[in-house]
Formats: sequence, structure tokens, C-alpha cells
Amino acid sequence: MLNTRILDRYIIYKYIVTFFTMLFLFIPISVLVDLSQKIDNFNQKEVPTLDIFWYYYNFVWHFGFILFPIFLFLSVIWFTSKLSSNSEDSHTRVRDFVLQISTSIFGCCLNHFYWRICSRAIYRTKRQ
Repeated sequence: MLNTRILDRYIIYKYIVTFFTMLFLFIPISVLVDLSQKIDNFNQKEVPTLDIFWYYYNFVWHFGFILFPIFLFLSVIWFTSKLSSNSEDSHTRVRDFVLQISTSIFGCCLNHFYWRICSRAIYRTKRQ
């Protein structure tokens, strides 16, 4: 029987690879969609190329942080379906891993919405 540490490392490695694959697949698509919508404005206002690159550098980080919980969720779904289809793991270990990841995703989403509510309240108190 395999050592559980080796199996755990294998599962974590596969999950992280799946997560970064999702991240690197979706963010360039979002940049291209945003660029196609704003290219006319950039040309009309003659925005320097360096400013456009700086805008999209910040856009990638902003978009990545906003969609981080969704990328976590999608990578968990993809990862578990791939492992179960290949029968690479026992179902109990995958179920436990999915439960832990879904709990952390729920916590990230809850944190995101709580932060938005708090920041609105702070903004309203500063305006008054």
C-alpha cells in the first residue's frame, strides 16, 4: 500500500496544477474580451502603449482576485471528476478533500461579500 503522505502530495499537486491551469486559461480570455471592447476608446484618445500595458497588468490582478473563489470551485470540480474517472484515488479521500475545499471556497465567498458590505459602510460613514 502506498504511503499516505505520498498520496496526499500527489492529490495536492494535481489540484494545484488544475487550479493554475484554470487561472491561466481564463484570464487571457478576459483580457482579450476587455481589449476588444476598449480598443476603439484607446485609439480615439491616443493612449500610450505603456499605459495600456500598465492598465492590463493591473486588470489581470484585479480580475484574478475577484474570480479566485470561482476558479477554486471549478478546479475542484474538474480535479475530482478527473481523479474519479481515472480511478486514481479512493472515494473516501476524494470526498474528504472535496469537503475541505468546498468549505474553504464558501469561506472565501463569504469573506468577499462581507468585505464588500463593510467597505460600503465605511465609505458611507466617510462621506457623511
